[in-house]
Amino acid sequence: MNDTVRDLTLLLLYLTSWDEKIPGGSVKRSWKGYPFDALNELEKKRYLSGGMKSKSVYLSEKGAAFAKKLVSKYYVGGMEKKVKTRPKVSDKESYVFDIEIMNIEPRIWRRLEIPASTTLDQLAYIILVMFGWDGGHLHEFTIGKKDYGMKETDEYGTDLIDEKDVKLSEFGPAALKRFRFDYDFGDGWQHDIKLKSSGTLKGSEPYPVCTGGARHAPPDDCGAEPGYYKILEALKNKADPTEEQKELLVWLGDNYDPEEFNVMEINAEIKNPKRLVKYFESLTD
Repeated sequence: MNDTVRDLTLLLLYLTSWDEKIPGGSVKRSWKGYPFDALNELEKKRYLSGGMKSKSVYLSEKGAAFAKKLVSKYYVGGMEKKVKTRPKVSDKESYVFDIEIMNIEPRIWRRLEIPASTTLDQLAYIILVMFGWDGGHLHEFTIGKKDYGMKETDEYGTDLIDEKDVKLSEFGPAALKRFRFDYDFGDGWQHDIKLKSSGTLKGSEPYPVCTGGARHAPPDDCGAEPGYYKILEALKNKADPTEEQKELLVWLGDNYDPEEFNVMEINAEIKNPKRLVKYFESLTD
């Protein structure tokens, strides 16, 4: 038997094999479909096992190990499937993001340090709490060229990826360098998210943690940027408001302060992301 024929037969068996579960683990199985002389030779070398009447064979550990060497030896472009894998992220790895509501002056922003193991749905609700959004509207992340959001609300069959299934650690630094979070597709509030740094979580401090920021988000349902600026004008003109401003002030109530930013209250609310998810999901039940 020509060694090259035997080697190429084993290589093809390996490349067309699949993993089959057996008690205690799994084995690689492949359909025979190759010269019997080559198959017999491979069985003699204990690279394969399987009955004469069987239509398939199993690769032994020895056979699979040798086949992997043959992949490199006989490699021709496209024969070897190269799978890119990301380095495993430590449970203690963290990211620091600056998050800012776009198209608003003066700036409304937050700085957030968060574990890399955080899921996107958890991050979404952390953002809502940090800025003071009510959470009664849909939201969506755009990272790279893909959209991630509330899959159960995707009524139109788009390519939206379920945010519950994705962790920050699954993205490379390039993708997280700058991405976007949209909230309320009617008013269209866009949040620009920039990666400031990555590192290791410090000590036993609770994470996530907001470490900086300024000003409160606009009120929900205020009518996008133009409506927000009308509210700011009405608040400045409380002493002598126009009729339109009076109506706005009545609608707004007494609890809204555009300059409010209480980092201690924010951190008390975001310290348990899983509980946050349950709370906000209950709003849409």
